[in-house]
Amino acid sequence: MALTMRQERFAAIYAATGNATRARREAGYKELGTPERNGAAACKLLKKAEVATAVEKARQRHCRKLDLTLERVVAEIYAIGFSNIALCFDQDGRMLRPAEMPLFMQMALSEWQEREYVDKDGNRTIHRKVKLHPKWPPLEKLSKLAGVERLMGVEDLGKRAAAAKVIITIPTAKGPKA
Repeated sequence: MALTMRQERFAAIYAATGNATRARREAGYKELGTPERNGAAACKLLKKAEVATAVEKARQRHCRKLDLTLERVVAEIYAIGFSNIALCFDQDGRMLRPAEMPLFMQMALSEWQEREYVDKDGNRTIHRKVKLHPKWPPLEKLSKLAGVERLMGVEDLGKRAAAAKVIITIPTAKGPKA
């Protein structure tokens, strides 16, 4: 059975946003009064085989367009989840610039700043600041992918861990004004 114009639009919007209720509304379907009823109607649409097939095809088009593969997504999640702040420093404790860090550490950075300060005597101090992405969300995704929760008999690992956010500011160079 062929899709209607609204079903095609719904599939395309849902594939792009992941929000079935929004996709249903933006595809031009009539509002049903309550968010619950609209959500139920959107879920019913997703259960139709031809709509589900259209959603999957739209997702595949998006993935090809973005050059998005499972391997690439897992590599990004892995880089953040297993990042090690120590790899942001050289053997002498000097904070590295992103280009000097291993590639997977560059992927784990959410912020990197460098500021130079000069005091009244003309002495320069360079401060660098690094912030890594929170580690827990990627680790949770990896654990689900690997089936760790099932293997450990844990309902929700998220309840047992907090996001790890690391912000470090270290003076990295001192010397006379250049």
